Amino acid sequence: MKQQINEIRRMQQLAGILTESQLDKENLDEGFKEWILAGLITLSTIAGGIKVYQMDKEAEADKAAQTEYYENILGKSLNKMDDTQKSDLGNMINTKTKKLALAPNSDITSIQFSKTLANYADDYIKNHPNEFSVDAKDGSLHWKFEEAASY
Repeated sequence: MKQQINEIRRMQQLAGILTESQLDKENLDEGFKEWILAGLITLSTIAGGIKVYQMDKEAEADKAAQTEYYENILGKSLNKMDDTQKSDLGNMINTKTKKLALAPNSDITSIQFSKTLANYADDYIKNHPNEFSVDAKDGSLHWKFEEAASY
């Protein structure tokens, strides 16, 4: 398309409709417009890249803070819980998330499933520390989706 426009301009110049200075001015204006457009595209790409970089750094800092919170606060409270408490907590979490289920013909025992629920609670808390808090009075663990129960 641009080549056709250039050919038309060239023919107008040959026919004497356009002078060379007019053609040069139009080419200069077109070049300047293309240069500005390229600069704007470059700036928007850089700005977008900076924003993504900032978002990555914020997410990384947030993840580091959550890991530190788990290791220093939640993990200690979780270690004080017995297997039955962990299993109950895992069952409560599973009631909301519906991640674990027994197959109808499963031969897993209730003790094995209880251990599975306890492990699920451990893993869930480690991966979602921002959903849990520890009571300052008694050190019990609270899940933000189940305020009534504490462990």
